[in-house]
Formats: sequence, C-alpha cells, structure tokens
Amino acid sequence: MTDENPVYLKLSHSEAAGAKIDLLSTEMSLLNILKIAKRYEILREKELELKSDIKKSIKKLNMAMTKTKSVFPFINVPTNIRRKEKRLDEREPVKKETKFIPEENVDEGLESQLKDIQERLKAIGKY
Repeated sequence: MTDENPVYLKLSHSEAAGAKIDLLSTEMSLLNILKIAKRYEILREKELELKSDIKKSIKKLNMAMTKTKSVFPFINVPTNIRRKEKRLDEREPVKKETKFIPEENVDEGLESQLKDIQERLKAIGKY
C-alpha cells in the first residue's frame, strides 16, 4: 500500500470565517427544517384525530337520523303527486317540479282539526 499524503489548503482568515458562517447557516437551516417537520407531524396527527372524531360524529348523527325516521309514520302519497326529479344534462343543475295536493284530496279529519284550531284562535283573539 502506498502512503497517502494528505493535501492541505491554506485559507485566508476571511475565507475560513465565510466557510464557518456557511456551515453554521446550513446547520441552522437543517435544524429549522427538522423543527418544521416535527411540527407538521404533530399537526397531521391532530388533523387525523379530528377527522376521526368528525367521522364518528357523522356516524352517530346518521344512526340518530335513521332511528328518528323509524319513529315517524310514513304517509302514502299518491304517485301522481310525488315530486319528480329529472336531470337533463350533467352540466345543468337538478330541476325539481313540485305538485301540490288538491284540496279535495285532503283528509276530512285534517280539515276538521284545522277548523277547530282556527275557531280556538278566533276565540282567543276576542279576549
């Protein structure tokens, strides 16, 4: 094996100071990058926890809505009165057509209840 002779360079004082400054500024930049990366990791974990909490809340809300829907009675609406939705084009918004129930099809029990309530309101209004 041959002996290797190290090569020495002579740097002036200003060059050595500049090199030290560059080295220290690079080290400082790397430490700042590490600090930012750790902060990002912490924020990312918090974000994932919040998303998980939101997902759980949405599931609970969905379950509560299905339970609520199961409690309410369903009204059979004739097919010619139901709302019709049709999509003409993917770029156009959904257009909804609403048909109202004619008064002659309204249940007589509801009519009598409405009249009773109106009479009560008139009686309260007189006093």
